[in-house]
Parts: sequence; structure tokens; C-alpha cells
Amino acid sequence: MIRVSHDQILALLDADWRSPGPISLNRSLTLDELSGSLVLRNGRRVMAQMEADNGIKLTAAGNFNRKFVEQMVREFDWPGFKEAFMRRYHKVFNEPDFVPLNYLHVLIGVAGLGRRYRGRFRLTRLGRSLLAPEAAGELNAVLFEATFHRYNLAYLDRYPETAALQQQIGLTLFLLGLVANEARSPKDLLAMTTLPIDTPPLPDWVPPESVYGIRVLRYLEWFGLLERRRKAANDELREDPDYRKTPLFERFLSFHVEAQIS
Repeated sequence: MIRVSHDQILALLDADWRSPGPISLNRSLTLDELSGSLVLRNGRRVMAQMEADNGIKLTAAGNFNRKFVEQMVREFDWPGFKEAFMRRYHKVFNEPDFVPLNYLHVLIGVAGLGRRYRGRFRLTRLGRSLLAPEAAGELNAVLFEATFHRYNLAYLDRYPETAALQQQIGLTLFLLGLVANEARSPKDLLAMTTLPIDTPPLPDWVPPESVYGIRVLRYLEWFGLLERRRKAANDELREDPDYRKTPLFERFLSFHVEAQIS
């Protein structure tokens, strides 16, 4: 059993991850050390193309143009979204069809790394300053902060919206650090790492752990902090995988809270 005081919970919930406090991010990791972060690796690819082309041309709806989306479909290294697999379902690609790129477009904007200007999506001064390889650690931290503090974690799914998971992400990260040493199911992790959540009514076919998996565990996996595994090689695709921490979790995240474990 894990015991955390009321004051410790409040401190974890209120932490801004920059000021001295209960949560800090390692901003000095190298590009090689962050090789497991899909967000960093592919985010840098998008940002580099933005810099090279003086911005990416946008459609009237504000999305990346189809030519650029097709290029990123070919170049992205993102498990689950490989070009050969995606081509089964799309003859051509618009930005919303390619989920990782759609996420990164929004994220780069909310992180203050890019902005729309005269029909193109261009890097800001901050974005250009963090594009150098030696700035990889800081860029990864900026993208991580923006994902969980400013980006809407519900943006990519169609489940009923609730801010509860996002509001308690600091506590969730701390508790994951304690309980995710071994592989656990999303249902177990939801029960072990969150406070009781009042959510809008979900369809009967959507269990709460699926929302938690897609709005919390998936993003942490994309940052290389969690890894998933199937319970057995013959598992049905519909069965949720288990998740556990990667070594990067503890290298990137530090917690200055002492919980009582019994």
C-alpha cells in the first residue's frame, strides 16, 4: 500500500515542473539518450523541414498540405503508423489521416515552437533555438510539458471529454514511478495511479481504462517512458496490453516526495 499525505498530493497536482518542487525533468539528456522518444525524434524531423522550407504551407482549414503529409508518412519512424500499413486504408493522406503528424502539428503550436504566419506554419525564435542536436534534452522537456499541461489529451480520440486525468497528471506520474516496475494492465494502473474520477457517461463498450490508456499511457509510450507488451503471442487484438516503465522514465523524471510503502 502506498501512502501519500494530503499536502504531498496537492504539491504534486500543482507542480509546474520548472520551479523547484516535487517534480523535475531532466533537460540535459542527449539526443542518443532520448532515442526512445518518438515525439522528440519525429518532432525534430517536422521542425527541421519547417526551417528548411521557411515554414510549411497550410490548407484553408489550417492543416499541413497534402504533399508534406505524404512526405512525413514516408519518413516518420512511428510504430503502428508505418507507411505500408497506412496505405491499406488511404490512397492519399490529409493531415487528420496521419495521427502522429496531426498531434505534432498541434503540439508544436501550443509549445510555442511554431506559429501560423501568412498561410505557412513557421518556427518561432524558440523553435529555432531548440532545433540543434545539443538542445535535444530541453526540446524533449518542452514537448513533454506542453503535452500534459497545455495540449488537450482528448484531442485525438472521440470519447467524452473530461479534464480529470490531465489535472492529476503529476500525481499519476509519481505513482507510476512506484508501481510500474512490473508490467500491469491499464485497468490496474488506472486504479493505482489516479484519484476517483467523475467522468461523463461512457458508451457501454468503452471501459474507463481504455480512456486512461489512450489519454495517458499512450502519450507516455510515445515519449519512451513506458513500454507495452502483449500478455501472450496469441492474444486477441482487442485485449489491452500491459505497460511497464522503461529505464528512460527514471532518467527523465525525478520526484522529490517520499511516500510510505507498506
